[in-house]
This record gives sequence, structure tokens and C-alpha cells, in this order.
Amino acid sequence: PTEDVIEIKGGKRRTSKKKFLPGYVLVELETPLTDDTVQMIKDTPKVTGFVGGGAKPVPLTHEEAELLLKQVDAGTGGPREQIRFVKGDNVRIIDGPFLGFNGLCDDVDTVHNRVKLLVSIFGRSTPVELGFLQVERI
Repeated sequence: PTEDVIEIKGGKRRTSKKKFLPGYVLVELETPLTDDTVQMIKDTPKVTGFVGGGAKPVPLTHEEAELLLKQVDAGTGGPREQIRFVKGDNVRIIDGPFLGFNGLCDDVDTVHNRVKLLVSIFGRSTPVELGFLQVERI
């Protein structure tokens, strides 16, 4: 599955598609898991093993599968902003009333797509909360 992600490249906003679970293959079986089925999955190109490292995969529970499908469906509501900040990053504000100011990333809120910065205003460190698309890493 893929999801739409908003990125900023060269100062311009761009929507691109990113893989939801890169490097993973999800298999739904309608028959019981047999040694032949396990071998067929292992023989699939670029498959190196199973999550958990065992010789046989452990099936997802119905609840786990439902949760995974809900996460995939939640990503179809529109593009999400790409998370590209971590605590301690130096950033420049590129939009809003603090345009042109530099700050230090103090916290990242991935649920609300916001970042909390410490910005020096009149010589004092002032907390400012902005959206991911309003700042860029220096």
C-alpha cells in the first residue's frame, strides 16, 4: 500500500507517493499454512525471511489485521505532511508571522503535524508552535 505525503523540495511543496510499509510483503492465505506455502513465500524474489526470525511466519490475529487495514484506510483521507524533524534540529521559519526567524526544535507532535520551537526574540528564548510546512531544516 502507498500513501500521499507532502514534501518541501527547493522551497516548493510537492505531493508524492510513499510506501506504507516499505520492505514488507503482506500475504493473505485462504488455506492453512503448509510447508509448501512457506517455501513458496521464501522463494519470492527479495524475500529474506519472516518477521520474528522464525522458520515459519506467525499469522496476524484478526484484530491486528483490522488495525493495519484501518491505518492504511486512514492514510487515504488526503496527503499527510512528511515528518522530517527531530528534537535538537536547527530550523528556519519559512511561513507565518515569524518568517525569517531561526529556532531550535524542542518537540515534534506527529499526531497534529506540528513542531515546537525555541526562537530567540529580543534576546529571550520564546516557545513557538508551527506546522511542519512552516519550517525547514537548516
